[in-house]
Amino acid sequence: MMLSNKRFDVMPLGINEVYKVYDNQIDQSKTVIDNHLIIKYPFGKLLFVNKNNQALHDAVYNGLRSAFDDGSYMELFDSFPQNNRILDNIDERTLIFELDNPYTTEAFNSIPGKYFYKIDE
Repeated sequence: MMLSNKRFDVMPLGINEVYKVYDNQIDQSKTVIDNHLIIKYPFGKLLFVNKNNQALHDAVYNGLRSAFDDGSYMELFDSFPQNNRILDNIDERTLIFELDNPYTTEAFNSIPGKYFYKIDE
């Protein structure tokens, strides 16, 4: 991989990506995970459906909204071991850099904050 081959020095990843990449794609003898640094960056993984399929849109939208409202989405998120490996020691991470994302759209910015994971709560 490019990180192991010194093509770059840092590879920021999402909470749910770090250990999956580290365990499966990284030369661990040449790479470490920084246990003190967090980079907070507004970013979303979005799901798109065919604009002509309103029924599918409604089913996905209502299902996800319900899962957020009743807590089952976060319960599922918290059940993934790769997320827990990062979140279990989140309080030990002392360097937090918060970056703006100048490329988010107005539609993205209008998504309520409750749908984004908050590390400081």
